[in-house]
Amino acid sequence: MIETIERGPVLHKEIQLRIRRYIAEQQLQPGDRLPSEETLCAQLGVGRSAVREGLKGLEAIGMIESRRGAGSYVAQFDAGRYLGVFTGSSLLEGLSIKELTEVRSLLEVAWVKDAVERLTDIDHVDLVAAFGRMRDHAALGQPYRWDDFEVHRIIMRHVPNQLIRSMLDALYTLYELHPAPIKTGSNNEIDIEQHGMLVQAVIARNGEAAQRALIDSFNKAATNYGFAIGWGDVARHLIEKQQ
Repeated sequence: MIETIERGPVLHKEIQLRIRRYIAEQQLQPGDRLPSEETLCAQLGVGRSAVREGLKGLEAIGMIESRRGAGSYVAQFDAGRYLGVFTGSSLLEGLSIKELTEVRSLLEVAWVKDAVERLTDIDHVDLVAAFGRMRDHAALGQPYRWDDFEVHRIIMRHVPNQLIRSMLDALYTLYELHPAPIKTGSNNEIDIEQHGMLVQAVIARNGEAAQRALIDSFNKAATNYGFAIGWGDVARHLIEKQQ
């Protein structure tokens, strides 16, 4: 039995919450059938259109699947798909470039040592090529932010945590889409130099040097955007080592 809900301005989200809770409490597994739309309407105390909107939202994030003429079923959950939908809507609308930079920097600095150890020789070839494109575009005065993201994507591609990989990929995508302007006077030569140090550290499989290079690079990026990163306790000890 699904608990009746009170109406509110985000009714479809409350419907989704109740259905998710129902799935968990009933210990439903992928392939199990959900109650019919009619049953959901009666138990939740809402109209059919609201139930359908809620179900569509759950289907969009891969939690359920709709089978024509057969109803809705629990799906095999895909964390990457969920993060893609989530970041493509609420995060893109709500997060500032400062918030994106802080989250991304903390994740990369915390996980880069593990990522560096898992890179293969082929990954190194890809990394050198991506950095080469970044350096060439910068030398020609052309935009190189896509090359920058590709460098970081390659470095972090083997992070031993699927959720962290998905989060980082979502953050890179948000950066690519974010329209935030960079402050005038930013020094591309320093940026390329810092990324060169990062690439060298990664190729040498020196995780600590890679961490230091990332911190320098992120601090510069933050300065270009006009703010300072709130590193917190996760990377503060690394910052203190550099001072």
